[in-house]
Amino acid sequence: MGGKINGISSSNNINGLNGLNGLNGLAVDEKIVTNGNPIPISSNIISSFKPIKNFKNHTQNAIITSLDYDDSGQFLISSGIDETLQLYDTKKGKHSKTILSKKYGCHSAKLVHREKNCIFASTKGDNSIKYLSLIDNSFIKYFKGHKSLVLNIELNPIDDQFISISMDNTVRLWDLKIANSQGLLSVKLPKLLAYDPSGLVFAIYSEFDNSLNLYSTSEYLKGAFLKIDIKSEISETGIGSSLLNFTSLEFSNNGKFLLLSSSINNVILLIDSFTGKIIKKLIVENNNNKLQERPFINSTGNVSITPDSKFIFAGCGDNTIKIWDLSSVSSLTSSKSNNKTSTTTTFTDSNSNDTTNDLFEMKPNYSLITNTNPALLKFNPRYWMFASADTDITFWTPTSYSNK
Repeated sequence: MGGKINGISSSNNINGLNGLNGLNGLAVDEKIVTNGNPIPISSNIISSFKPIKNFKNHTQNAIITSLDYDDSGQFLISSGIDETLQLYDTKKGKHSKTILSKKYGCHSAKLVHREKNCIFASTKGDNSIKYLSLIDNSFIKYFKGHKSLVLNIELNPIDDQFISISMDNTVRLWDLKIANSQGLLSVKLPKLLAYDPSGLVFAIYSEFDNSLNLYSTSEYLKGAFLKIDIKSEISETGIGSSLLNFTSLEFSNNGKFLLLSSSINNVILLIDSFTGKIIKKLIVENNNNKLQERPFINSTGNVSITPDSKFIFAGCGDNTIKIWDLSSVSSLTSSKSNNKTSTTTTFTDSNSNDTTNDLFEMKPNYSLITNTNPALLKFNPRYWMFASADTDITFWTPTSYSNK
């Protein structure tokens, strides 16, 4: 599962991000981009993140439901229940524009590969997906087919295809160039959706049978090539069946991991994306850290992994962001045969004497403090920053670029 996601190669030599040149006059160390060479992400840098700018562009107390960056990492778009889209320039640290969508509502807004265009789901009307130019606010295309509310949209990281899941119990595959859907799958209660970084595989989590299903984008009609019974996996590992209310799903940028997380139960399952086995249970010990359950499904979760796949960030209900350092996972290798049926996993951990497939709980290594509720969290694919959101949006950048 190699390739690119959001413009960053998922090969093993990716070890850093570019720094921002500045956020609205707040200086960020420019030596980080000297000669275009990225600085490796380290625990010292990660633990130094601070909130640097807060935006209140959505209507007061209007809950934000999605965050997404463009390929360059310069622009961030948000959608909210106030029926507006908000566009931000992350390099300048400024709000760029407000787009009203009072007629259709808006949810799960995604910036496409073409500059200053986006797609988003309607929350009322015909349940269509809208393709919008952010330059002149004109609609380029309407994607019609779903009969009920669209819960989530994911854009293929390498081309103009995208996938949507809906409360009509269907998954539809689309191409930006064509208004009609290019594929259809029937899935009972599809809740979560993710592309792998190569764009060759997508994953669907079904709340009906608590299954996580992986499909080939070219052979999806043959069914899932890997079906993970999450309830059974949880039972086998002794985690407890009460942890089935999952709220976000994400592939790591190296393609090795799937992150299936629950903001309600304060747990993140780190899953081997080749075998479907749970590798780690990432936990927040204090139950008071739980985020409040929202009355709708967020398109963006409270968990995000850095583009080098080394650190996991999770927003918590006590206004903190917990960080797990995955460098303790010293070796994780998976191999697949061409028929996708032969898998071998070797798992070792520097904190464990057992080098077999031993599951153990992992506590967070760091904690960042904020005065806002980090219900949504998204790490920038290109720059040293991430965004958290609830009813406001907060930009975070490091205060140190030292790896010592």
